[in-house]
Amino acid sequence: MALVVLLAYASSAAADWTFLYAADDANWYVDRALGRKRGTMAKVWTLQQYDSAQPLQSNTYWSSKMQAEIRCHSRQWRVFYFSGYSGRMGEGEQLYSQEVAGAWKIVQPGTVSEALYKVGCYPGQD
Repeated sequence: MALVVLLAYASSAAADWTFLYAADDANWYVDRALGRKRGTMAKVWTLQQYDSAQPLQSNTYWSSKMQAEIRCHSRQWRVFYFSGYSGRMGEGEQLYSQEVAGAWKIVQPGTVSEALYKVGCYPGQD
């Protein structure tokens, strides 16, 4: 039940997105209110606003939301949930969503993964 409520909130336009990182193809935002850390694990919700439309099957999306899981003790991260939207900043029609639980990756210095690691594992210290 709590996961359903959390997903419903994360997909709402009412989320408080704060700029996190500028990548080559997108700006990344984070909702700090939804981030949580338990022991050595953290979860962070992000929104990606792309510079151009991204292909998705027979459609395109302009923004996406992702929940990342982070292993603070070993500096690893993975995508846990992903959704794509027809509009900017998570607005418009949700075109795709998937609970992914992808492969664990090493946090790389100077990348968005490091920004996620810092926000998730050391909240309030930026």
